[in-house]
Amino acid sequence: MEKIEFLQSANEVDREKPYTAETFREVALKKLSHLTAIKELMEREDYVQKRRAFEEEYQKLTCETERFTSHIAQWEESAVQEIMDDDTLSDGQKQQKMQEEVYGKINEMYKLAESSEDYQRALERQREFISHNELMWNSTLYSLKRTTPESMPFINLTKALAGEESEEIQFEMPSDCIYDHIEEQQKYIESGYLEDYKRAIAGDERAKKLSALQLGYLFSECDEVCFHAEEGIHSGDKAAEICSLRDEPSIEGEEYIGLVFPVYAWGPAQPMYDFAASLQRTAAFTFGICTCGADAGLTMKKLSSRFKLDSSYSIVMPSNYIIGEDVESEEEIRGKLRRAASDIDVIAEEIKRKERVYRVNEGSLKALKTNFINPAFNKFARTTRPFYADKKCTGCGLCERICPAKTIKLVNSSPVWGKECYQCLKCINYCPEGAIQYGKKTEGRGRYNIKKYLYK
Repeated sequence: MEKIEFLQSANEVDREKPYTAETFREVALKKLSHLTAIKELMEREDYVQKRRAFEEEYQKLTCETERFTSHIAQWEESAVQEIMDDDTLSDGQKQQKMQEEVYGKINEMYKLAESSEDYQRALERQREFISHNELMWNSTLYSLKRTTPESMPFINLTKALAGEESEEIQFEMPSDCIYDHIEEQQKYIESGYLEDYKRAIAGDERAKKLSALQLGYLFSECDEVCFHAEEGIHSGDKAAEICSLRDEPSIEGEEYIGLVFPVYAWGPAQPMYDFAASLQRTAAFTFGICTCGADAGLTMKKLSSRFKLDSSYSIVMPSNYIIGEDVESEEEIRGKLRRAASDIDVIAEEIKRKERVYRVNEGSLKALKTNFINPAFNKFARTTRPFYADKKCTGCGLCERICPAKTIKLVNSSPVWGKECYQCLKCINYCPEGAIQYGKKTEGRGRYNIKKYLYK
């Protein structure tokens, strides 16, 4: 309990006083101490058994609280779908109607549900369990950051429309990446970054007050907890056969069938959606794994409406959509890939045991994202007109060979784009010369090629 109390009190004090480099150094040293304690905890022989016992009990208590609000998500999906199906409304009118009629009511429904005595009692049982569980106190990681109205339209729509700020919480699984966290924290303490940060915020009173939320991973009480310790996971005796959509694979007689694909604007890419619809239901164990930069919306539920899935997962991967923003730092990319590798190990074990799991980070406003933004993206954002190759192009033809839509053709040793495009951006990110651009949006930006990190 001392760990938690220290960080809570430090957080409160730091909000009131201007920061100094020493303030950051002290908190960073405490964080390093806690990371080291977590590492030692995870290396104990009984950790895996304790984690499983905790997860089972916590899941049971979570289900008790969620039963009071589960109807709200169902109502949201139904209400949004009804608006989306109204052909008399324009896209702008649909969006306005959802904001006025759906999301205001959702807030009211949550307030009503959460104000009931039964809900409060269930929530208190959950909190009591967390408060008195040694494992929870000693190994929970989470990241808390401040977001502005401009950067959070899908974190908290009501606050964003009101011009208010919000806090976004992201949870971290303490897997074997704990060793990387420790190494990074040691470098952070040894570097001159603390002094640089102090100078950067010296004249910004608002930044001083928010800095406690930007220190990175803190340890504190939370409403949701996720534990994971890296275990020795072995695949079965039968090797998996991997094939692409172009292979037209036969699924007859297979024991496992999996659909693994990226999320495009909170929905499955159209080829995957069509492919899933073409599959016949079999006795095989079916699963879906989608990769996304943050949250997946209702992607897996939409896909499962075409081809029933026994288990569904989402895995956070580095974003390659450099049309929207520049690539992440190398440190961020490697961190995401390490965590994804740990997630995949867990998923592989669950699939091998044919466990029915739905572990998808749908995010907030999931119905709006998948049912409104995704169709708008497919309709307006997949144009190929801005694509061009600059003078660095050597005419190697790689872009033509790797394009899943087969829309790129070399004409006089220069790529020319047809109309069909999935916006996977492989042509931009995989070009060895960095010669392919999308208007001015990608000029001067980095490129994300996963092979650079897998084989380096």
